[in-house]
Amino acid sequence: MLLNLLTWAIIFYLVYVFGKAGYAKITNDPMMVGAFNMIPPVPGFDNDSFRKFTGGIELLSCVFLVVPPLAAFGGLLLTCTMIGALLTHWLVFKGGYEKPAVLLVLSLIVTVLTW
Repeated sequence: MLLNLLTWAIIFYLVYVFGKAGYAKITNDPMMVGAFNMIPPVPGFDNDSFRKFTGGIELLSCVFLVVPPLAAFGGLLLTCTMIGALLTHWLVFKGGYEKPAVLLVLSLIVTVLTW
């Protein structure tokens, strides 16, 4: 019971964080546009389409997280997304990787607990 409650608390936190971030990415928030413009080109994407793709993945993951049979897949998508974010913060931005690291761990915990 307590583990289930903790899992849902983490899920709702992730939905809040990634829902907000994904929405900012697809609605052209100036801070997100600036951040993605600093990232070197990703094969197959320009910076705008990569930003919107990433935001779409985050929003889709949020939907998956709140549907119990799909929660593990949503957590796995966010885990992969956060590995990319962590590497980007470390290699491109040269800092600020603490929050992506925490979100990576939380996403991984949800993936394992809902598998």
